[in-house]
Amino acid sequence: MHTMEPIPAWYRVLRGIAHRGFVKPAGLVVAALACAGAMADTYPSRPISLVVPFAAGSSGDAMARRLAQALKESHNATVVVENRSGAGGLLGIEHVARAKPDGYTLLLGSDSLVLGPLTRKSVSFSLNDFVPIARLRVANVYLAAHSQVPVDSVAALVQWARAKPGQLRYASTGASTITHLAAEQFTQQLGLDMVHVPYRGATQSATAAAAGEVEFAWTGAAEVAPMVAAGKVRVLGMLGRGRSPALPSVPTMAELGHEDLWVVSWHGVFAPAGTPPEALRWLDAHIAPAALSPSFQEGAEAMEVEPRGVLAGPEFQRFLAAQRERYQNVIRRGNIQLLD
Repeated sequence: MHTMEPIPAWYRVLRGIAHRGFVKPAGLVVAALACAGAMADTYPSRPISLVVPFAAGSSGDAMARRLAQALKESHNATVVVENRSGAGGLLGIEHVARAKPDGYTLLLGSDSLVLGPLTRKSVSFSLNDFVPIARLRVANVYLAAHSQVPVDSVAALVQWARAKPGQLRYASTGASTITHLAAEQFTQQLGLDMVHVPYRGATQSATAAAAGEVEFAWTGAAEVAPMVAAGKVRVLGMLGRGRSPALPSVPTMAELGHEDLWVVSWHGVFAPAGTPPEALRWLDAHIAPAALSPSFQEGAEAMEVEPRGVLAGPEFQRFLAAQRERYQNVIRRGNIQLLD
């Protein structure tokens, strides 16, 4: 009489990963055979490369280095930050999408990961090419006005814009970026006709509003806060779910009666699809807690790093799905053309 041998632990883990949607059931056996040998090794057994698709000194670069330090302190794990900038962050994303899925090449992703496939013709990746591990932070999008414009509230802006259709200008951080789509959502929902002026980044768009090149700008806290202090701009509102410690006096759009007006920028960690379950278990267990550690959180208010920004596992997946659906709707309603 044959007795049934117990199911190996590595297979149970892989089956669990399949239920999360990272391995298709039809590929379970093949993936199991490929991963069985790797399970014998302890992960991580060598340095992990965390690819940042932006230049050194950027907010994403700062996030990655804080995370690497936190993981070193908490688990003695070596994480090497690798900057691969270019094409608005797309080159670094594509590099990780093509990387060997062994758990040793990770991506510090941002809204470009969602927006790239929706807004560009030549993108060769999709969200399905990645396993979301943890969202590290959210950063709010702010609506700033030049100090001399005759409005001091969102309600006054709406009234002024309706009286001057097609005459008022707003700056974004670039065509089809998060701030452009935030502005599109704002104008679509409030029925406004305003002129979009794309700039090459958050600093440039905030500076444009401060200099009076445009009446308004959609930008970030770190870029606009110094200009508020200098009296060059006033911030009318922000698109986050709750007020931020970076600019606590600025009301949310929900507080102003526009409940559905919310957009946040974010950074998170992703692994290539097909990463072994042992590596995913370790990453799931340690990345989000590291982002909640004092060494990660301390001194980062200017980048709006706060505990409420951390999401892991299924919650992060749901957030990404909701973001993609929201932007798809904005792009369709605004008839926004794909970039080359």
